[in-house]
Amino acid sequence: DSSLSVTVATHGPKVLGRAVSVTLYSRTRPLVCLDAFPFLAEKKTGRKNRWGIADMIHLGKRRMAMTGEKEGKTENTLLFAVVCAREDVVKTNKKDNGGIDVVGN
Repeated sequence: DSSLSVTVATHGPKVLGRAVSVTLYSRTRPLVCLDAFPFLAEKKTGRKNRWGIADMIHLGKRRMAMTGEKEGKTENTLLFAVVCAREDVVKTNKKDNGGIDVVGN
């Protein structure tokens, strides 16, 4: 979102061939990097349970009340959704949006 000077990017290791992490940047500086699937890290998952980020949907901006040193003020915040799918579903069903029902197009 250019009006907030932030960028959200998905990425993952090249050997996996799928995005598994989300990073928030302020201009060119990374602010936070999150693993999208921390619940799978502890489990032994087979090939059929390999999850990845299929898409990101920008839902808009919203004014939020701040806490801490900016308490009492409101700031713009970015609102987005991360759509996830299993790797086997994404690869076999590319013609029908990777098995994901898309509503509103």
